[in-house]
Amino acid sequence: MQIIVSRRQGKRNFFGWAFNRNRGKEIRKHWKLIPSDIDVLITHSPPYGILDTTKAEIHDGCEDLLKAVKQSQPKYHPVGHIHEAYGRMQTIMAILSMAA
Repeated sequence: MQIIVSRRQGKRNFFGWAFNRNRGKEIRKHWKLIPSDIDVLITHSPPYGILDTTKAEIHDGCEDLLKAVKQSQPKYHPVGHIHEAYGRMQTIMAILSMAA
């Protein structure tokens, strides 16, 4: 079983906090490191459109992470970050869970 944990989050610069990377080219280079034979992928940021809705009804997940998850297809993908979007869902790609 192969497990990858990433503290990186594809997000706008959020108060200069550690592990933030700008969306686009800067975060994409990290997501490209996800191997295709991954069993469990743990990320702080959720993929776009999956357990990423804020109280303001805005999707705040990372679009580049969504592409990487579709490509690598982990069996499980626990995520964090969007506290109000906690829960669990199963997609064609993986079982995703949010424990905020």
